Amino acid sequence: MMNEKKKRMIETAIDLFAHKGFHAVSVKEITDNSDVSKGTFYIYFDSKEDLLLSIYKYYYQLMMERIDQVRARNAGPKDSLASQIQVYFETLIDNKSFILMLLREQVSIGKKVEETIHEIKNQQMEWSRSNLTAIYGSDIQPYIMDGVIILQGLIQIYSKWCVIGDHHEMDYTRLSRFIVERLDDCVQGMIRSGEPPLIPDLDLTNSLTEILNKMGKKLTEMDLQPDEKKDLTEALAILKQELAKERPNPILVQGILDQFKSLKPLKEEYGSLTKHAAIQAISNQRSDQS
Repeated sequence: MMNEKKKRMIETAIDLFAHKGFHAVSVKEITDNSDVSKGTFYIYFDSKEDLLLSIYKYYYQLMMERIDQVRARNAGPKDSLASQIQVYFETLIDNKSFILMLLREQVSIGKKVEETIHEIKNQQMEWSRSNLTAIYGSDIQPYIMDGVIILQGLIQIYSKWCVIGDHHEMDYTRLSRFIVERLDDCVQGMIRSGEPPLIPDLDLTNSLTEILNKMGKKLTEMDLQPDEKKDLTEALAILKQELAKERPNPILVQGILDQFKSLKPLKEEYGSLTKHAAIQAISNQRSDQS
């Protein structure tokens, strides 16, 4: 739990920055309004910029605590996501004056703040990934990064609209459900299309490379005729090149996979490969073309 004095200074600074601006507020003004000494300020913060870093962390922690409370209700995954988004918007609007100040004054952020923002963005992506998987299960996996970007994009663009615009009568319950419904339209469309994802999942790409590398290593150790080993090694190299393309040829991919189907030493890797979400997405594309 955060120290009470530190929390009081953070909350006081948020209020002062929101009403007077970041550059117009001195450390003395923050400490006077927080009923602490200037020396106490420097126990917890190196500078006003360091205080700003703590404010970012404070905001994010507060928001995530509220979102975790919503997730703990064990509602259906779509209803839960809508409620989480609603909490996000309500927290955002509660602190609208402070956010507008940051935008208006274009406060220069140091490296530590920049790193914290980057870390928060990564955590938000994991939050999106978790919610999408809870709703769509394995169907979303080939398109998980596209889904994450669509969800984050919808939230961010409506966030800017709500903060910058003067929308006092906005129904955030309706807005949150609207975002989830539009997300569903996009995701269901991607799944039905059978098209390869626009942005492959980095985790999926890495695991696919790992399987192919294991196959290559085992292939070099197998007792095969020189010509057969050469042909299979070349086929594996072509498969790697094809899978690295934005739109792999499904017929070529399947044809190469068939060459490894009967090789018992590669049975485990072949099984992992054919069950891999990226390969299944390519196979689905082939079925749609038939």
